[in-house]
Amino acid sequence: MVRVADLASMSRDVLAAEIQLARQALASTLDGLQPAEWDAPSLCELWTVRDVVGHIVHQYGLYKAPYRSALAFVGAGLRVNRFLATEAKRVSAGRSPDDLVAAVEEARYERTLLWKIYPWQQFALTEFVIHAQDIRRALSIPELPSKSQIAIAASVFARPARGNPFRTKLPSVRFEATDAKWAYGDGPIARGPLEAIVMVLAGRAQAVNDLIGEGVALLDQALS
Repeated sequence: MVRVADLASMSRDVLAAEIQLARQALASTLDGLQPAEWDAPSLCELWTVRDVVGHIVHQYGLYKAPYRSALAFVGAGLRVNRFLATEAKRVSAGRSPDDLVAAVEEARYERTLLWKIYPWQQFALTEFVIHAQDIRRALSIPELPSKSQIAIAASVFARPARGNPFRTKLPSVRFEATDAKWAYGDGPIARGPLEAIVMVLAGRAQAVNDLIGEGVALLDQALS
C-alpha cells in the first residue's frame, strides 16, 4: 500500500520506472485495437479513444515545452477544459493508429525537465492510469494497471483538493477498497476494487457500478 505520506519520499527512479511500464502497457493496448475502436467513445465525456490518445501525446508536449502552448491556451479563452479538448483533437487528427501508438511510446514524461523538477511527479503516472482505463473500460478490455500504479494514483486523489487537478467534486462518501488496505473520506460507505474507486474519484460514472454500499446512490446521482 502506498500512503500519502510516502509520496514525498518516493524515489524518482521508482516513479520513472512505473511511468515507463504504464506507457508500454497503454501502447500495447492501443496496438491491439481494431480501426473502428479508435473512433469509439471513451469514458472521457465527448472524447473518442483517438482524442484520449491525442491528449496523452499533447500532455507530453506540455512537459517538454510548456511555453509553446501559451497562445493556444489564450485562444481557448483561458479555459482549461476547452484548451485540452481542442489540443487533443488537433494532435490526433488525421494520424494513423500506428503513428499514434508510436507517439505514445515516445511520450517519455519521466525524461523531461519539468517532470524532474515538479514537486508531485506522481501526476504524470496518474494521467496514464486514468486515461488507459478510460479506453479499456469503454472497450471492455479487462486489462488493469499494476497494483502499485493504482495505489499511487489513489494516493494522489487523497491529496488535499487545493492545487490537485485530479480531484472531482463529489458528495461526502467514505471509500473503502476491497482489494487493498486503502480508505478515504467520511460519510456513507462505497466499497469496491481500488481501480474502480480511482475512476470514480476521477469523475467516471461507469465505475460506480463496481461499488457497493450506502454511498453508491449519492455517487450515482452526482455523476449521472
